[in-house]
Amino acid sequence: MVCGRKEKEMKNEDYIELMKIYKTSAKTIDRVCEIFSGGDKRYVDLEYEIIVAGFLDNGAISIREKPIETEAKSKEDIKGPQKDLKALALKLLEDHDFKLVAFERGFAGGIADIIAKGNGKNIIIECGPCNLIKAIDYLSVENTILWILKADVLYIIERYKDWGSFYRFHESNQEEKNKKIMSSINFFDSNFRRKIPRTLTEEEIGEMLRYSEDNKRDNMLMKCMYFLGLKNTEVQNLRGEDFDFEKSIVKIRGRSIPIPEDFLKEILKWKKEGPLFSGRSNGLISDRHIRRIAKKYAELAGVRKYEEIHPHTLRHSYATHLQNNGTPLNVIQALLGHSRIETTTIYTHLGIENLKREVDKVFK
Repeated sequence: MVCGRKEKEMKNEDYIELMKIYKTSAKTIDRVCEIFSGGDKRYVDLEYEIIVAGFLDNGAISIREKPIETEAKSKEDIKGPQKDLKALALKLLEDHDFKLVAFERGFAGGIADIIAKGNGKNIIIECGPCNLIKAIDYLSVENTILWILKADVLYIIERYKDWGSFYRFHESNQEEKNKKIMSSINFFDSNFRRKIPRTLTEEEIGEMLRYSEDNKRDNMLMKCMYFLGLKNTEVQNLRGEDFDFEKSIVKIRGRSIPIPEDFLKEILKWKKEGPLFSGRSNGLISDRHIRRIAKKYAELAGVRKYEEIHPHTLRHSYATHLQNNGTPLNVIQALLGHSRIETTTIYTHLGIENLKREVDKVFK
């Protein structure tokens, strides 16, 4: 059994092939799983466990274990999960005479729990489980060490002697994987085109926002969906406390989304404690009402087939406009909160569809 999994899961052909590519073993994968996820299913990702195990088995990273022999500082100002571990981390930094750079006091928002500097190094600290996808990204920054802190042990993870060559191999392998995904799709197949989500042009969205200017709530709701790329449920549950105006970000379900500068000025005026958008009797606005809002302003703006427009169309448009303006897919993946890059590749398809339309115009 590997990290609590059934053996048959490890025998999946794709995973076996990936283990061969990254020249790693089930034993190392098991160790990586225990260190990074600690049994928390939200952090278990076999593909990335294999990748990180490959870095370890091929001398690209090292992992040292250090027993905890200190007591935590006061945790009174710390909110959210892992209070004990965050308090302990602060004491460890103090003991090592490291300088605190950033501290996530509440619920993690897609950034490290704690960032510090010391001895010419950046120290990234994750308290408890750590997202495997982020681990290699952290270490890709020069002079960075990753600490994963548990109640009784500290794991110190850093680059090792063969980092350079193995990291280049890893990047090349990821590029090949994405190429295979793209080459397996027939963009001109009518069945495929039916699966592509509907998007709006920047002009259409501009018109929808213009028609909603007299209703500030509706206007701000649609702007949150488009300028931040939020889902229905995310905008429903959006609260004033989710915004960090000093950093110009909003924290949504474990990710940090930058707020465009012009929109930041508007949201500062609109912000309030508690739910940002209320429905009847000051309760949360309903999913049905949000759908009505999207259709209403699409119709007023003269959007073609406005009855097909729904709130998620604004999120699709956000991602597509980012992609069309050259934003890398992995950045769009992080902004949307997709766990898999395959989900995000649909926006590359949308970009290609736009190019195809431009070519069709010329060669009609």
